[in-house]
Amino acid sequence: MTYIAIKDLSLTYQTKTKSVHALSHIDLDIEEGEFVSLIGPSGCGKSTLLSTIGALLEPTSGSVTIAGQTVQEVRKQRKIGNVFQEARLLPWRTVGANIAYLSELAGQRPRQSEIQEIADFVGIGAFLNSYPHELSGGMRQRVSLCRAMILDPMVLLMDEPFGALDAITREKMQVELLRIWEETKKTIVFVTHAIDEAAYLSDRIVVMSARPGRIQADYVNPLVRPREPFGRQTHETSDFQSVLHGELMRAETEERTDA
Repeated sequence: MTYIAIKDLSLTYQTKTKSVHALSHIDLDIEEGEFVSLIGPSGCGKSTLLSTIGALLEPTSGSVTIAGQTVQEVRKQRKIGNVFQEARLLPWRTVGANIAYLSELAGQRPRQSEIQEIADFVGIGAFLNSYPHELSGGMRQRVSLCRAMILDPMVLLMDEPFGALDAITREKMQVELLRIWEETKKTIVFVTHAIDEAAYLSDRIVVMSARPGRIQADYVNPLVRPREPFGRQTHETSDFQSVLHGELMRAETEERTDA
């Protein structure tokens, strides 16, 4: 059984002035433990697709299932983890209390040892008593990742989680995320605008067309694992990034033509 199965999915939403056809007839299968990145022109529906997988938006037609269950059923079980571009931490709560927050909403109260363990694993363990304003952007995103992972989600949905970080912090967080994925083998669907980020992290890269978003291309990443954190500028890496860049340029051209 395919782990995440997206079948003939379309989504249209209504603004105050018009209907917007955001996604059109998307078919996509993702296997358990895969790291899949979504790239495409701005406004093509990457985040919208991620939200339908996370049961935050209801598709107009089609379906999404995770391990044979509807995404609504998986969401009710608190088994979908979300990490957004902004960490969205509660400023009056400590790091430890922020990590525990979603568990508390689910009627659970994690043990301090569980909070410490996940915080140590993600590299924030020394800051459990700190408050969000005392942390750097990268550290706040580590807390957000802990909060998403403490309920042991079936799938981790990440919407440009490093987009607001400076270049050096961004690379460090990419290395950390890859380490976490390699140790946990969580199924990750990752939205990014950065071709190099998608190529470094992913097993597969799905290129979406201009709105209405469709699957334009689906590439298995030819770069072997494990990937060296500072060895990204190989000929193989450059060649693959050039292929992805060409796909994006084609999508951008189609967008201008459609306009």
